Amino acid sequence: MSKKTTSGLTIKHKVGYGLGDAGGCMTFALMTGMFTRYCMNVLQVDSRVLAGLLFVWNVWDAVNDPMMGAFMDKVYAKNHNKKGKFRPWLLRSTPMLAVTAIALWTVPTFFSGVAMIAALFICKILYEGCYTMFNIPMGSLLSAMANTDEERAGLSSARGFGSIVGNLIPVPFILLFITAIFNWLKKTKLFRPMVEKLESRAMNKKDQIEKYEFWGLLLFVGIPLPGTGAWTGSLIAALLGIRFKKAFPAVILGVLLAAFIMTILSYTILGSIFA
Repeated sequence: MSKKTTSGLTIKHKVGYGLGDAGGCMTFALMTGMFTRYCMNVLQVDSRVLAGLLFVWNVWDAVNDPMMGAFMDKVYAKNHNKKGKFRPWLLRSTPMLAVTAIALWTVPTFFSGVAMIAALFICKILYEGCYTMFNIPMGSLLSAMANTDEERAGLSSARGFGSIVGNLIPVPFILLFITAIFNWLKKTKLFRPMVEKLESRAMNKKDQIEKYEFWGLLLFVGIPLPGTGAWTGSLIAALLGIRFKKAFPAVILGVLLAAFIMTILSYTILGSIFA
């Protein structure tokens, strides 16, 4: 008869691990949804120049992951930090990631021409490096923290739940405050073009939500297609004036539906590949 082992993981460990992905999800959503618009509408970067920059950044993103992983392995093999292999990097990278993220969205706006392009390029390179420095040890923690399949399943679930929470955290703020923020930003010369374009693109997708409100918003958020999602759906709901008590539950249910659909698709595709 096999002896049942007691898990050394507590709720605190699982919540802490899940919160790391909550922050990563918000950062990822912000970058994928807003960065190109920020470059073109706020910084007025020429589309040809931006295409070249995006190519270089994508190459850097592909290269710096294995570089950072190998560097962390060598540092740990040399020093054997008593705090562990991954924890020191998480502690170092967190403030650096916050500083570089703020710099990326602010510093280039103080320059123009070539100086602005240079500032944007450097800030993005630094941000991506810091994000990798955080994300690699965060993902590798699972194997270091878990000793059994049950523990690994628990941590994976916590990370998935954290990504859902990270997706939902901005939603009430968008629903309640985004119209007032947009009205204020449209008074500034710098952000007015981006805000007007965001409003225009959001309202181009309003038909389904405007017609069915709760169910339209739920399906808009819940069916994972390009241009949909919790943040876009919340923005459209706010611009249409849908009441918070109707919009917020619809977005929550939509996020859960999207997570369910992606889970089923992932297991189906992976199962067919590795079967």
